[in-house]
Amino acid sequence: MQLKIGKPDGGELLLAEHTNGGWRASPTLATDMAAFLKDSDPEQFELWVEEDDED
Repeated sequence: MQLKIGKPDGGELLLAEHTNGGWRASPTLATDMAAFLKDSDPEQFELWVEEDDED
Protein backbone atom coordinates (compact mmCIF):
# COMPACT_ATOMS: atom_id res chain seq x y z
CA MET A 1 0.00 0.00 0.00
CA GLN A 2 1.26 3.50 -0.78
CA LEU A 3 0.30 6.90 0.65
CA LYS A 4 0.50 9.61 -2.01
CA ILE A 5 -0.21 13.31 -2.38
CA GLY A 6 -1.02 14.87 -5.73
CA LYS A 7 -1.60 18.15 -7.52
CA PRO A 8 -4.18 18.98 -10.21
CA ASP A 9 -1.42 19.09 -12.85
CA GLY A 10 -0.94 15.35 -12.37
CA GLY A 11 2.20 15.63 -10.26
CA GLU A 12 2.30 13.24 -7.34
CA LEU A 13 4.61 12.38 -4.48
CA LEU A 14 5.03 9.10 -2.61
CA LEU A 15 4.93 9.90 1.10
CA ALA A 16 5.13 6.41 2.57
CA GLU A 17 4.71 2.70 1.85
CA HIS A 18 3.13 0.06 4.04
CA THR A 19 5.43 -2.96 4.12
CA ASN A 20 6.11 -5.71 6.62
CA GLY A 21 3.25 -4.59 8.86
CA GLY A 22 4.23 -0.91 9.18
CA TRP A 23 4.49 2.40 7.39
CA ARG A 24 7.89 3.55 6.15
CA ALA A 25 8.46 7.10 4.92
CA SER A 26 10.06 7.58 1.52
CA PRO A 27 13.85 7.85 2.04
CA THR A 28 13.94 11.00 -0.13
CA LEU A 29 10.79 12.57 1.35
CA ALA A 30 12.30 15.87 2.53
CA THR A 31 13.98 16.64 -0.79
CA ASP A 32 11.03 15.44 -2.85
CA MET A 33 8.54 17.40 -0.71
CA ALA A 34 10.52 20.64 -1.10
CA ALA A 35 10.40 20.29 -4.89
CA PHE A 36 6.73 19.26 -4.83
CA LEU A 37 5.68 22.29 -2.75
CA LYS A 38 7.57 24.87 -4.83
CA ASP A 39 5.11 27.21 -6.58
CA SER A 40 2.07 25.09 -5.64
CA ASP A 41 -1.28 25.82 -4.01
CA PRO A 42 -1.81 23.49 -1.02
CA GLU A 43 -5.59 23.97 -1.25
CA GLN A 44 -5.48 22.03 -4.53
CA PHE A 45 -3.71 18.94 -3.14
CA GLU A 46 -5.29 15.49 -3.06
CA LEU A 47 -4.23 12.75 -0.65
CA TRP A 48 -4.93 9.06 -1.23
CA VAL A 49 -3.86 5.52 -0.44
CA GLU A 50 -3.21 3.08 -3.27
CA GLU A 51 -3.81 -0.58 -2.53
CA ASP A 52 -1.37 -3.14 -3.88
CA ASP A 53 -2.66 -5.16 -6.82
CA GLU A 54 -3.45 -8.64 -5.57
CA ASP A 55 -3.53 -11.46 -8.13
